[in-house]
Amino acid sequence: MKGGAAIFTLVGVVLFLFAHGMLSVLGMLCIVVAAVMFATTISGGASKLSKKQTQFADEMQAQGYKYALATREGSAIAVNPEQRLLFLRNDRMQSKQYPFDAVRTWRIHHQETGKSHVVPGYGFHSTMNAMGTQRLMNKESQRLDRSANGLFIDVRDINNPIWHIGLQSAEEQARWHEILTQYIQEGVGAATA
Repeated sequence: MKGGAAIFTLVGVVLFLFAHGMLSVLGMLCIVVAAVMFATTISGGASKLSKKQTQFADEMQAQGYKYALATREGSAIAVNPEQRLLFLRNDRMQSKQYPFDAVRTWRIHHQETGKSHVVPGYGFHSTMNAMGTQRLMNKESQRLDRSANGLFIDVRDINNPIWHIGLQSAEEQARWHEILTQYIQEGVGAATA
């Protein structure tokens, strides 16, 4: 859940509890302040990731890679059409460069497991228990999605035959599938791209 959506949900729960006499004004104020501090922390962490991702892309482009992307999980991919090289890094920070002719196939996989929603019972404790259970179930679903989603690349390598690049959005997966198709399968040259 993104920071803004989390705050919106929290504010809704706080207003519900306040309207039903289960929360004091002081308690409501404390929760709202905590939510704002939490959102500020989340946005600060996201900018650090973006800096690392941008730095990776800049470094790879300086080495002649036309397309480069690092994911939040640490995996990365870059394509150098002039030298016909593919750079891959997995989430364990192992990396390797392959010539295009060592790349056998690639595929994308995208899933979004069901997310549970709170259906609170009666009373403050029942509502809070339901919210905690929902949060745990959603976190586990997100963890499973992160490990299943991405771009999978099969290469001619006995030690690392399959690489997983943790692309989470279907749009980014489709973009990289097309980049690999154009440069590796169709042999698009650097001048025509």
